[in-house]
Amino acid sequence: MCYTIDVARQLNVRRMLLAINKAHSKLNLDALKQKVEQTYGETVAGVFPLSEDLLQLASEGVFCVKYPEHPVSKEFAKVANQIMEG
Repeated sequence: MCYTIDVARQLNVRRMLLAINKAHSKLNLDALKQKVEQTYGETVAGVFPLSEDLLQLASEGVFCVKYPEHPVSKEFAKVANQIMEG
């Protein structure tokens, strides 16, 4: 049971987007996204892979600014675009 989604539904949240964080690189990310969408009946805006690069930065800067071409940065941009489309 995912209590955050339940609470959002009880509050009649207008638009809910989910994000999957720290997805293992050996997983099929598209299949994972589909499974989560089917399970919760909500849109997955992005799937963020587990990234050692992100961990190594250790809050010493803004990851997306330092590494704009990194897959994690591109996923953040994709999610941000979906949020802005409203």
